[in-house]
Amino acid sequence: GSYGGFATAWASTNLTDLFVAGVMSIGISNQVSKWGTTDIPNEMFLVHARLWPWDDWLWLLERSPVFYAGQARTPLLILHGEEDTRVSPSQSEELYRHIKVRTDTPVRLVTYPGE
Repeated sequence: GSYGGFATAWASTNLTDLFVAGVMSIGISNQVSKWGTTDIPNEMFLVHARLWPWDDWLWLLERSPVFYAGQARTPLLILHGEEDTRVSPSQSEELYRHIKVRTDTPVRLVTYPGE
């Protein structure tokens, strides 16, 4: 989950030619919206980028799988717990919506109640 899910989402969108299928579990899909939905909003600044979202929106968006979703050709199964406070289910919903609307690539979203 989390950054493993992010890696799968990244591979399935930005590196789509290298993979035949992916299973994203609890993945981050949008570095900008993650800041507003996580229970650890300071993580990106303190650990990863030394940057707040408003310092450079585009820089963060370009490091988000949703930015590349329009080129995704890797079929993707997305799994997420409905009660996750660290990585909001909206992260999975965003990627699902982007791939579903912007491509013909097979994508499925499965959520788990109480998780």
